[in-house]
Amino acid sequence: MFRIREFSPTDLRIVRNISQKALRERYSRDFFLRIYKWWREGFIVAEVSGVIVGVLASTRTTATTARILIMVVREDLRARGIGTALLSHFLSGIANQAFTRVELEVRKSNLQARRFYQKFGFETIDVIPGFYTDGEDAVKMIRVF
Repeated sequence: MFRIREFSPTDLRIVRNISQKALRERYSRDFFLRIYKWWREGFIVAEVSGVIVGVLASTRTTATTARILIMVVREDLRARGIGTALLSHFLSGIANQAFTRVELEVRKSNLQARRFYQKFGFETIDVIPGFYTDGEDAVKMIRVF
């Protein structure tokens, strides 16, 4: 069983650790704290037995558009419904706040993540060449409510 809650600055060390182990991009502690300041409701974590195992960090880009910046679940706990719970919680929360669109970027090579987002109604709208620091292209996906 897991619980979804808002991120707290006291979670910073474990959130950075999970992100650094699972993602090729490296984010500073200030990056996470800026996300928290921008839009606290859009920065959530998943816990199992009180231990953070997943993160979804987003920002509000307009009054009706949100952008998911980071979504990651600890690698040893994937395919157990944690990512589904995080994204479902996030989407239902913003749907109740008059948002009409959510966007995100995902590595072009990450077919598993792309399929995951498609299950939630996200559609590919563009490819962004060289988006990531290692030069890999990103696939831009959106979901319209």
